[in-house]
Amino acid sequence: MWDLIFQGVFDGNGHTISNYHIAASWTYNVSLFRTASGNFTMRDMTFENCSSEKPNNRNTGLLVGTIGGGKITFENVDMKDSHVNGVSGAGGYVGNMTEGALYFIDCDVDNVTLTASSATGYNGMFLRDGYSYHDLPESGVWVENCTITNSKSFVNGVEDAQVKEYNYTK
Repeated sequence: MWDLIFQGVFDGNGHTISNYHIAASWTYNVSLFRTASGNFTMRDMTFENCSSEKPNNRNTGLLVGTIGGGKITFENVDMKDSHVNGVSGAGGYVGNMTEGALYFIDCDVDNVTLTASSATGYNGMFLRDGYSYHDLPESGVWVENCTITNSKSFVNGVEDAQVKEYNYTK
């Protein structure tokens, strides 16, 4: 599960990634980066008309499948006209976080759709599902100066009244 771990900086230098689509049958981490851990920063880029799909169980995220600890930062990373589909849930930016400190700074979302096909599924635009088994002060999710507009979340065919930013339990 923890293969293909990305650490470091992914700097878009103001560029846009358009029209990428990822669909996979493997169980975990269907996303641009399967796993990020340690110190990971993604900054200064836009994702437009992109999609991620998980056709069987588990969840998916458009940018990172799972965060396994450390300090993870998304800064000025925008998402437009995209969709994420999963069975148990969908995360716009991140599918799952098992430990760590997750920061979203100046990230704007416009016209993004999250879909969970399971009746017990749930979605989160920035983080679909996160938890910390350790009560560490550096564990958690912080969203600063971010917007979500014209976006939707569906669970088992029913539209959520509001798109959640994230789901996190400490």
